[in-house]
Amino acid sequence: MSSSPTKPITWIGSEFAQKTLCVDGIEHGYAGGQRVFSIQNQPHATFLHTYLPRPDGRPFPREEFTGPEKAKDRAAVILQGFLMHLLAPDTARKVS
Repeated sequence: MSSSPTKPITWIGSEFAQKTLCVDGIEHGYAGGQRVFSIQNQPHATFLHTYLPRPDGRPFPREEFTGPEKAKDRAAVILQGFLMHLLAPDTARKVS
């Protein structure tokens, strides 16, 4: 087991991809009922797509991993960082 943070992410296989596209290996990660990640398993690599913004507001780039568990561990770290920034005291400059 890795020493990753607690994983409040529920992973669900994509039924649409399996039925319509005939593609296996796509999972969506949900947190709080919202889809925040997708993992695409391909024969040569596993890709993590993140739908949460980085602290500066820009999107995360697609990340490549050697397997789905490493991608899920990374997703847990990203979610933890997002929640820490979301719940941090507001440091935005006040406009008067």
